Amino acid sequence: MNRIDLQHVKIDKADSCLTYALKRIGKFRIYPFDYRELLESDYFSVADYESQASLSVGDILVWDKEVDTNYFLENEISEQGVIICNPITVAIHYGVYEGAGLVSE
Repeated sequence: MNRIDLQHVKIDKADSCLTYALKRIGKFRIYPFDYRELLESDYFSVADYESQASLSVGDILVWDKEVDTNYFLENEISEQGVIICNPITVAIHYGVYEGAGLVSE
């Protein structure tokens, strides 16, 4: 297992739970546009949660929230000024395993 040094994080008003988690583990510069890109990237491996003993400090945990929906929000604008709506998933949440049974989010 690779040891990870958790980073000091100041949360900006534009941060999401995903950007927080990536900042906390020092991988913010590889932030993907979409959470599906994160799951498919070469930077991370995906594993099912088995037990607390299977976690390492810096592991990103993903879990379902009670709300199971996508919202289409205006979060992109083209060079020509066309505003584009993209699906924003609100059904999942990200946190970082801090060790000793603690998760920050």
